[in-house]
Amino acid sequence: MASLVDQPRVRDGRLSGRVAGRPTRQPPSSSSENEDLKGEPKVQILRDEHPNDSKYSAGPAAGLLAAYRYDPWANWVVVACDYPLLPPDALYLLFLKRDAVPVTCYRSSEGFCEPLLAIWAPAALSRLSERVARGHASPAAAAKELDGLMLDTPPGCEWWLTNVNTMEEWVKAVEEMKLGPQEPVSVEAPRGTA
Repeated sequence: MASLVDQPRVRDGRLSGRVAGRPTRQPPSSSSENEDLKGEPKVQILRDEHPNDSKYSAGPAAGLLAAYRYDPWANWVVVACDYPLLPPDALYLLFLKRDAVPVTCYRSSEGFCEPLLAIWAPAALSRLSERVARGHASPAAAAKELDGLMLDTPPGCEWWLTNVNTMEEWVKAVEEMKLGPQEPVSVEAPRGTA
């Protein structure tokens, strides 16, 4: 996840804006450990409050709430690790369509809310925190309750939301990556967006 520092802007068909990398509190233990990361922002790992194997785990909501506890005023860009085919255009479209709503996410071709590919505002994370405290840990249910904006992928881009949870799904996704999409996809910024 990354904290959105300022509104993205579209210039010459490209998205610009600052996304905050949270600096680590301690330098790496050896200089060779991060040799190929020189000049790259370092990020701080945010841990869930409860281990996922405990009865108190909030599942996927735990990661969202760890970010919220770290910076309750930030808008958080959330990308789950199980979307291996996700192209930059998918995030570009998410930023472009983001409006004054608590959460903006994708809707799968089956009609399911994808709250772990989203932008969560502080108000939405506050509501999610309240729901988890009451035993309702579903980020999708929270997004729906908040009337979040659910985007459909552009026609022919359903592959953006390929979800991988098993080794078999991973092998299939790797094969799809090798083949690539049939035609390039272009996401255009609406006029007046700058």
